[in-house]
Amino acid sequence: EARLPYKLPEGRKIVVHLHPEAEAYQDAVAVAGEPRTGELSKSLIKVLESHVLMAPRSDAAYLALVDDLSELTRYHLAYTTVIQLLRRVEAPSLEWWPAWYLEGLSETIGLDVVAAEASAAKADGARRVAPPLVVAGILDQLRESASTSRVLPVPRLLFAEVIDITLSRRIQAHWVGLFRVFESEPEKLVKLHDTIRRLPPPPLPESEGRDYRSLSYSLACAAAVYEVFGSADVLDAKLRAFAASVKPSWFDVLHWSQFSGDELVCAAPADSTAVAISDTSAPGIPFSIACEMYIHDFGPRQAEIYFGYERRDDPRFVKLTFQPEFVTLLVYSDGVWQDRMRVNVKIEPADVTLGSWLAVKVSVANGILRVDLRDKKLAEIPAPAGMDLLRGRVGFGSLKGMSRFRKIVVAPLPEPKPADGSTNPPK
Repeated sequence: EARLPYKLPEGRKIVVHLHPEAEAYQDAVAVAGEPRTGELSKSLIKVLESHVLMAPRSDAAYLALVDDLSELTRYHLAYTTVIQLLRRVEAPSLEWWPAWYLEGLSETIGLDVVAAEASAAKADGARRVAPPLVVAGILDQLRESASTSRVLPVPRLLFAEVIDITLSRRIQAHWVGLFRVFESEPEKLVKLHDTIRRLPPPPLPESEGRDYRSLSYSLACAAAVYEVFGSADVLDAKLRAFAASVKPSWFDVLHWSQFSGDELVCAAPADSTAVAISDTSAPGIPFSIACEMYIHDFGPRQAEIYFGYERRDDPRFVKLTFQPEFVTLLVYSDGVWQDRMRVNVKIEPADVTLGSWLAVKVSVANGILRVDLRDKKLAEIPAPAGMDLLRGRVGFGSLKGMSRFRKIVVAPLPEPKPADGSTNPPK
């Protein structure tokens, strides 16, 4: 409430239904008379209650790792609570609020609640650590936009209405960035809230022609922004500066992964993939990734290591997948899986065991990926043509199941010793 221009009247409650299973979640939304949703939370308009799906999983083994609720679920609980509160207090003209205002406000508060909980848990010695990947994923969208000189202009953000999920993530990240700019001047933000609160609802259309109420209200809100914070040019400069300043260390495109103490937990729903990518690029010279990995015995039972990951809006990468009987190299580029570059190496089932920690090392040198498991060479696979594995980012993941990673070390390989046994390389 301290972050909102409205207070919940005494005696009123926020009601949130938490669902461990997707089918029950969708059914509850439908029973309330609203369309089924692809989102993980839904604030219902008619009954003024909210429903949240526990994501990415609700298995007991997973929940035990994330202190009973994932960071992603905690975010959605906070996000939907903000929207429900605004409806319960009957915020003036709420139905006409532009998306940047409603979503930017709700998402920013939701992310901050998760970050605050993670920081408190870390101080108490609990498993969760800050910053949460659900927060880092938003910040990385802004970082990438800044690094490619593609930060969206504020006038576009003030009138954006998005449907495409890939584009919406990028725009929503910019809305959060815009609110960060607003929050840097708290007195002005209070004034902006007050100005929008006092805006009258748009008048009814004069005839049966096109209804321009949404546009007229958005114009009024945009005018309020410029009146309080300055011109679009001023705000654009501040947003670009903020985007360039953020430096997340990891991100997960779909927010399925999170850290639990010193472990990276990649847990995907039954129809998706968890992909946690480090924001640190490979060293540009022959290097290795060493870690311990733990593959849980459900779903496809597949752990993944990523190499050469490029831009999120046009991803290209190579990944090695580990299953009890196979190590497989897969290539994704130009929007499709490049099956002609797939390499499948059959191994002994005992090599990749389930339910125990496995010491893994993958070396990249001289166009070869060498896979060692428990200090034993498991496979040597030629690097796919056209993919620069010595650069780009590295990462970890799991397909439709859960894998964990710890003791992750990315390091250059030592220079090879001269053939003659001398300590100095030949001239």
